[in-house]
Amino acid sequence: MATSAKLGYTAIVSGGTGQVGRQLVGLLSTHPSFSHTYLVQRRPFPSALPSHIETILTPTGEPFHEAIGKVKLPTESSPKPTHAFCCLGTTRADAGSAEAFKNLDLDAVANFAKLAHTLGAHTFVLVSSTGANKDSYLLYPRTKGEAEEAVATTGFKRVVVCRPGLLVCERDKGRFFEDLAMKVAPYFKWVPGSQIETVDVAKAMIVLGLDETETAGAGRIVGNDEMIGMAKMEYKD
Repeated sequence: MATSAKLGYTAIVSGGTGQVGRQLVGLLSTHPSFSHTYLVQRRPFPSALPSHIETILTPTGEPFHEAIGKVKLPTESSPKPTHAFCCLGTTRADAGSAEAFKNLDLDAVANFAKLAHTLGAHTFVLVSSTGANKDSYLLYPRTKGEAEEAVATTGFKRVVVCRPGLLVCERDKGRFFEDLAMKVAPYFKWVPGSQIETVDVAKAMIVLGLDETETAGAGRIVGNDEMIGMAKMEYKD
């Protein structure tokens, strides 16, 4: 793996139990540039973690999308986060309603961004989606676009938006249309921007987060094929 970044960064992650999030946590656990990682979770992480990765549970008794913005570091002497990685995301079908979908994919993302900025993070890397557009008439792309805008206007020094295509992975919980799409995905693997493995999204997120040549403003938007290229180039055996 190629890296020129200095040591000692601290990451804060939301969505760490999702398909991209799990890959990201695994990579961060062994990455030489990150000495500490916080996982902001609704419930304990489902597997054992090394000592330099801490789970911070959101306050109980209130909705997750509100509670995520009220998290505190374990102690006053805990290392402050430098980089925030957001992998939150669901579907309207899984959420149960349009309102519940927006609560997670927009409100929770926006509140996590505010939290990370308040705690000291200077870089925010967001997993969005191909076709995200805040002006769309469709719920999914409009919500993703609104989340991008919310993060971009939070005040970070650097914002990076990753827009993957179809996420190729093994899911614990089936999503009918995505499962069907993954079955036919191999027949379209040569179509640019059509699909990406979740581990490649996670790899690209770290590469982009550590690329200090990028500036702030609206942030950098990285598409599917560019992420694949970064993952293959930077993470070599």
